[in-house]
Amino acid sequence: FISSVAAITGGVVGAHYAASKAGLHGLMHHLAPRIAAHGITVNCLAPALVGATKMFPAHLETGAPPIPIPVGRVGRPEEIADMAITMLRNGYLTNKAITLDGGIVPRN
Repeated sequence: FISSVAAITGGVVGAHYAASKAGLHGLMHHLAPRIAAHGITVNCLAPALVGATKMFPAHLETGAPPIPIPVGRVGRPEEIADMAITMLRNGYLTNKAITLDGGIVPRN
């Protein structure tokens, strides 16, 4: 699933968006242990702000991010795609929400 850090933080868009993404995490946690024995993995990729997606105004694409991001920039679509491919190729990774957020959400 493609989720969002909003599932973890509550986000900035609104409760409706955060709740829908948190619902994906709940669905993942329900499905993953039930189908893992069949060789099917279920994970969530939870990115934060990603540029070149028209998710926020154009001036934010090259300027300062709308919230502090430790790496100092928004993510790139190819970085999200790289992580998605890595997750899909790994048959041992299941029942995990992987954040890809430039360090915004500190998690273990």
